Amino acid sequence: MKYDIIIAGSGCAGLSLLYRILKDSVLKTKKILVVDKGEKNTNDRTWCYTNDTGKVFKKPKFWKKNNKYRNGWRYTFQFIQKNTRLIVNKLRKGDFPSSQMTFRDKMFQWYDRTLLEVIISNKLEGKEIFSAMFKKLSLERILAFLGNESSFLDDIKIMNSVPTKPFLMAGLKQLK
Repeated sequence: MKYDIIIAGSGCAGLSLLYRILKDSVLKTKKILVVDKGEKNTNDRTWCYTNDTGKVFKKPKFWKKNNKYRNGWRYTFQFIQKNTRLIVNKLRKGDFPSSQMTFRDKMFQWYDRTLLEVIISNKLEGKEIFSAMFKKLSLERILAFLGNESSFLDDIKIMNSVPTKPFLMAGLKQLK
């Protein structure tokens, strides 16, 4: 069988992309294949969304509880929605969805790999890292950084808000 679009993964990002393609007047007639490593037979909590706004998905809401921000998964969900919109726009124009990466795109990927290395290598827990960031920076600045929309100056402020040694070592490791 021949497919126009193949989506690898049926998690939040893959299904969000499929949903947007099926709702798009130009793309909805395309033959689409979604592949995943296994059956989806458990509840995926990222889909516990209601739509009472008339838009595809609601904007995330953050609130403070005991002086800590909650509901970060909604931000992740919105980040996925932003990127799936960009992919659908490229597909509508007949462009390949993953175009050449800019220097900034590569920088943000390096930041992501560095953060994951710190967490996976058990140098720091995620809550320690984000607690340090929230003590020194505004929510807006952190969200811009996480959304790949920060300035280079803001990136430096983010880097200065976390423990230097584990991030420096992880960052150098990611350059190899």
